[in-house]
Amino acid sequence: MGYTIAIGEACFDGEKGGTWLRVWAKPEAHDTAPVFPNDEMTRNGNSRSPSYTAWSNFCRDTGLYGMFFGLDGRRNPYMQADPNCHRETPIMSDHPGYAMINAEDVLAVKQALDRHIAKHGNLVPGFRDWMEKDEDAPADAMECAQRARLIWLHYWVDWAVRSCEWPVLVNS
Repeated sequence: MGYTIAIGEACFDGEKGGTWLRVWAKPEAHDTAPVFPNDEMTRNGNSRSPSYTAWSNFCRDTGLYGMFFGLDGRRNPYMQADPNCHRETPIMSDHPGYAMINAEDVLAVKQALDRHIAKHGNLVPGFRDWMEKDEDAPADAMECAQRARLIWLHYWVDWAVRSCEWPVLVNS
């Protein structure tokens, strides 16, 4: 189990005055989008499907937890905003759900990427082969995966904010 996260132009389905609205991000794939070793599922597309744990750990490790999950990630009944974050409502305050994204989100992800580069240096971003044993993995395998996620996230959030009329991040 996990999330499917898609970033791009918001598409809507529903009826005016109706009781429901479905929102999704238009599927995109760009020749210029970053691609990474052992990331066949995402390739150069605007959606990825990390496990709940992988995405939560990614957000904690890169300093983006407040932006995505708020103060502590709990809903009682609503997520509490992190006072150290620019977002009043966390991006993933609803699951499934969606959040409009903006230039402040792009900046936060870029700063997280810059911090990661400063801390871990020149890594080869990418993912371990799923058949690889833990003892055979390089010591920096987790940092390489986090770098790949940061590069992917920055590319698509930046593209959506610059290019879309309704830039959105959808999680399902």
